[in-house]
Amino acid sequence: MSGEQLGLELAIVASQAAADRAERLAPGFNEKALAAFRRFAQSHDRFTTEDVIAASPEVPRTSDKRSWGGVARRAAFVGICEKVGMSTSKLPYAHQRSVTVWNSKIFQGASR
Repeated sequence: MSGEQLGLELAIVASQAAADRAERLAPGFNEKALAAFRRFAQSHDRFTTEDVIAASPEVPRTSDKRSWGGVARRAAFVGICEKVGMSTSKLPYAHQRSVTVWNSKIFQGASR
């Protein structure tokens, strides 16, 4: 197994662990967060997970934003969005860390 493959597997395990913890602390978190991803993707052609979180006050807040990583992976897996690149975080406390840019596969707004 290459280092890149191992890195991907560890990222998947970590995001799933964070999502599982969020579900224990706030039952229904994962389904509410996935529904929020779906709604946001229907009205935005490009976005980050930070954008989805900011627009989704109905989803219980978690102490660990990594819990959204598993939700984002699941959204991509079920065909809601696809990863198209990277950008920098808009959050001041995130110190411009890298964030994934998603392209909606279900966008229903004006033509691109």
